[in-house]
Amino acid sequence: MSAAGVTRAARGMTLRLDAIEIPSTTRPYNATTVVDIKRSIEAIGLQSAPTVIERDGRYLLVAGRHRIEALRLLGVESVLVRVVDFDDIEARLWTISENLHRAELTVAQRSQQIAEYAELTKRKREADLQTGQLAQNESRRDDGRGHRHEGGHSQAARDLGVTREEVRRAQTIAALPEATLAAAKDLGLDDNQAALLTAARAEDPDEQVEVLETIAARGKVSAAPRVKCLCNFENLAAGELARWVKITTPKDRPHVIRVLEEAAAILQDELEGGGAS
Repeated sequence: MSAAGVTRAARGMTLRLDAIEIPSTTRPYNATTVVDIKRSIEAIGLQSAPTVIERDGRYLLVAGRHRIEALRLLGVESVLVRVVDFDDIEARLWTISENLHRAELTVAQRSQQIAEYAELTKRKREADLQTGQLAQNESRRDDGRGHRHEGGHSQAARDLGVTREEVRRAQTIAALPEATLAAAKDLGLDDNQAALLTAARAEDPDEQVEVLETIAARGKVSAAPRVKCLCNFENLAAGELARWVKITTPKDRPHVIRVLEEAAAILQDELEGGGAS
């Protein structure tokens, strides 16, 4: 079941903003995004209605938190919404799909969303199997190399347009203890996949935090937005790697080290996970 491809009955309804409940699982809104949407609404009106589901006379928001907040900012009291016939899992999958289009998500936040999507997709497929909506032989799929993968896991990758390996990395990061993720955020490493995957290799949370502190102290993994190296690493042939390193200037060397370390961390993670998909 793809959240992006779910087709359910929907009806339009005008609701007061204060009648739309915000689920506790909804991510905090971004004030800058709210202001941008407010300006857009002022210029061309609201182009996409928020999506809600109905539960016992209550209306729970599925998608459109920023639109709701922008309307509040404009002093609007009511809005036309789409009331969609989703079950609880489908509604959450839809919400996560929208969240993953948010540019301000860090690697840690994005990983948590992807991991939750994969788990919910698995649960949805298991429920469908029990109700006879899916054939038993479709509950697991062969990847063409004799390996078997749970259908929900592969389905999540297909739905989100990522590889199974990316889903697995996301699950590894999302499984880190809260203390480790908090430390990564404090150290400015919550947006660095290589640092988080490296920390995940240590089983004890205290050791994971120590790994992150060591990485931050050495300055080998940049917590700032990625700086493009003056040389294009992606376009290099293997035989040109040594020559590329030699011709870089001293100020480029930290970028060279960062690129190589990130590549090494990802490759090592793939090896430990049984190979790339």
